[in-house]
Amino acid sequence: MTAPAVSIIVPVYNVAEYLPRCIESVLRQDEAGWELILVNDGSTDGSGALCDAYAGRDSRIVSLHQPNKGVSSARNAALDAARGKYICFIDSDDWVEERYLSSMLLLAGGEDKVVYADVTLDYEGKRRSGTAFHYLQGSESTQADWNTFMVRYRIPENGFPVAKLFSRKLVETYRLRFNADLSYHEDHLFVLNYLLHVEQIALSAEPCYHYMHRGTNTSLSKKRHPAKNMILAAKELEVAVRALISRFGLKDQAYISRLYTLLGLNQLVRAALCANAEEIRRVGDAVRACETLFRLYYSPNHRYLRFIPFLFFIGSDRVVLWISKLAGKYI
Repeated sequence: MTAPAVSIIVPVYNVAEYLPRCIESVLRQDEAGWELILVNDGSTDGSGALCDAYAGRDSRIVSLHQPNKGVSSARNAALDAARGKYICFIDSDDWVEERYLSSMLLLAGGEDKVVYADVTLDYEGKRRSGTAFHYLQGSESTQADWNTFMVRYRIPENGFPVAKLFSRKLVETYRLRFNADLSYHEDHLFVLNYLLHVEQIALSAEPCYHYMHRGTNTSLSKKRHPAKNMILAAKELEVAVRALISRFGLKDQAYISRLYTLLGLNQLVRAALCANAEEIRRVGDAVRACETLFRLYYSPNHRYLRFIPFLFFIGSDRVVLWISKLAGKYI
């Protein structure tokens, strides 16, 4: 059997209301060389039956089933089964336009490259859709201009695995997978770790991916996370950011501060705001272990958040707990 050009990975969990639109949008692609891997992660609403029904209609669709293990496990199962030269992702409650694949394939080439595509942000109700990133069509970067390119387009901040075209050979060479021990920023970590191995980055300005914002969302990747999970994610993100700064030769100190704040330090502060009485000392220890990074780089949007790590530094963990009960839900 001829290998497809692209393996499209869709993790599925209790999205029977939205899944048909997602799958139908794949069936309408103007690029025919794809396989669609649906991974039903223990759904209880009929989503699994929908996966099987579509697989029965089109031989390019593969329906996999597993007990509920989470989005990372579902994506990893699909990565293990993928056969395409390239890999892309779609979330099961989103949808894509006809040129989702072809617009990215136009910029593909080489096995050490990644293509970033723009995203359309859709909202329930009367709010108008908007474009997320405003990329310049066909922009490409190699090692010679990575610093400027990374800062201009804020590449490390775009942690969605969707709206990107990955090389499967690179993914398999470095055995890149989603960390199933995390339920917070595991997708961003996958993207950051992939970036560490690329030699080229290309941008598509076509916002063919439609990301849905809903008031209530039961998809795999949106849920509340315990403080210990945020601490683990913060540690992993800090390691990835440090490696990216070295790999891409980033020198813009303001942007370096932004990266450490968004990807590591903010997660520790969020952990503090979510911690209960049993967790607060553990969070405090994690913050104190990163005291140098906080003092050098922490630049939160809310200025008074700067006081939270300071309170940990002076051992006032219980004061942070009191503040979190008052202010955490507003940040």
